[in-house]
Amino acid sequence: VIGLDVMEAGPRGIKRLFPSLDAVIGSMQSLPFRSASFDGAWCLGVIEMVKEKARAFDEAARVLKPGARLAVYDFVAIDDQEHFPEFETEVTLIDLFEHSALHVVKHGDLPELAEAPDGWTNAVVDVRNEVARRHSSDARFLDADRNLSEFINLRSSGRIRECHFVLERSER
Repeated sequence: VIGLDVMEAGPRGIKRLFPSLDAVIGSMQSLPFRSASFDGAWCLGVIEMVKEKARAFDEAARVLKPGARLAVYDFVAIDDQEHFPEFETEVTLIDLFEHSALHVVKHGDLPELAEAPDGWTNAVVDVRNEVARRHSSDARFLDADRNLSEFINLRSSGRIRECHFVLERSER
């Protein structure tokens, strides 16, 4: 299992929460892995952060072995919204996946999830507080914090919703 994040703090947080996991700094638009090197992958809540989504899905297909699966959990726009371009509709994402040789096995509303294990919430809060302490004067952190507030408003207003996709890397 390998974790990936674009910012240095991400892999540090992963290592803190899950010491036995490997974590690297990298971008979904240019994954630092060989072609056909993964039997499976998952992507949690990052699609809206990727500007070149088609390129990211091409990269995901590249590093997955044929027949490998990719699970995606993210937020989708309820409808096409010009003022929230980072959130695609479910239909648009399906088209992008299929174009990238990622066949949609199933998709839809997020299934009911169990509560997080004891200690996870505290660990996540600890990591978030540590990142804030170290980077509170960094413009990128302040921008990310503003984006988080906007995201919370979009979600609570019902303009975006949670969605999951199970994709399978097809033979090209």
